[in-house]
Amino acid sequence: MHKSPINRDNPRAQYERRLKARQAALERVTRSDTRLANARAAVFLGGLALAIWLLRSEVVSPGWAITPVIPFLVLVFLHRRCKALQQRLARAVAHYRCGLRRLDERWHGEGESGTRYASRDHLYAEDLALAEIVESLDGRAENAHFQDELVDGRMEFDYRMRPGVVRKSNALDVMRSLGLDV
Repeated sequence: MHKSPINRDNPRAQYERRLKARQAALERVTRSDTRLANARAAVFLGGLALAIWLLRSEVVSPGWAITPVIPFLVLVFLHRRCKALQQRLARAVAHYRCGLRRLDERWHGEGESGTRYASRDHLYAEDLALAEIVESLDGRAENAHFQDELVDGRMEFDYRMRPGVVRKSNALDVMRSLGLDV
């Protein structure tokens, strides 16, 4: 019987494990970046010193001054690859940190505010503007929504995708459940 490779860990444990692994890799790559940058500088300065010595010396041909060029170019290539990897790992670390904030529901206020869709003419203009974007996409997208219901002071969703824009606002129900007079 073939066993499924499904990992049964919760998302938080997965994200924490992946974040830790990416952070460790980023630290290693950052150390490599520093070593490569130092090596490039050393080869450059050594090559410069060699070139000056060769130009002043009549013993050896000045053509030997290009000898450090190849190691320097190899180091430039390796350093560029290291920098690219460092950037990818930094993005991965940011991704997993953001995921953990979302799991902790600490993501509010991050990302775009949506003010470019704001209108003083309508109370729910931001929501409407998002729903109207679909019209400009020539059938490449469609609006969909979940239905919700307030049960014993808790918002419950049925998690069934329904076509179209939601027609019911739960904001008043939520405010009433919090004891607000609306």
